[in-house]
Amino acid sequence: MDLSQVLLLFGGQSIILIGLCSWLGKVSLNRILTSEQASVQKKIAAIRSEFEAKLVALSAGNESKVHVGKIQYEREYASYAEIWDLTSPLTHHLQLLFVHKHSYEFFKEAFYKLGDYKINLGSKVNTLYPFIDEDVYKKGSICPQILQKYWADFDQHLTYLEGKANQSLPQSKKLEIDFGSLITEVTAEIHTTGVELARSIRSRNQEVIIIANTI
Repeated sequence: MDLSQVLLLFGGQSIILIGLCSWLGKVSLNRILTSEQASVQKKIAAIRSEFEAKLVALSAGNESKVHVGKIQYEREYASYAEIWDLTSPLTHHLQLLFVHKHSYEFFKEAFYKLGDYKINLGSKVNTLYPFIDEDVYKKGSICPQILQKYWADFDQHLTYLEGKANQSLPQSKKLEIDFGSLITEVTAEIHTTGVELARSIRSRNQEVIIIANTI
């Protein structure tokens, strides 16, 4: 009796068929799994490549924004420093007018010096306007306007002191006292406006820093 007859007696053909099917199933499954794994890996590679490309683009964009933000901050900061350098001495020069309200030569020097600050501040604020904060511009424009409002009074007192110096006009203590009161009033206005300007500058600087940090 050969092997096939022995297997036939014990249902061997069925065993062979079952074994063969099982083997073919494993082969097919392995092929399917291998194919699916390859497909998944291919998709993962594509997604990774797309993500890395977007990451590079985003990084480049952020670097550009940070660079632009830094330039903007530095430019604005420099502009505000220039404005403040012309604003902060105003009260001092007004006090010089008060101190020298009796003396022609000293008053004239302080008067023209204050005039330079008035003109330079107004010109500086107007020149920088497109590059600075709107509120800072408005506050920075007020000081020259205040000085201009009283400039005729300052000039009139200079004329009085000149006349007193060359003895073409008599001394008037009342006029000098009244002028001193005027200077005190103007100084208070300039001081208040300067404080408001400083707050606007500080607030704008904080805004720019926050914007730069969120880029």
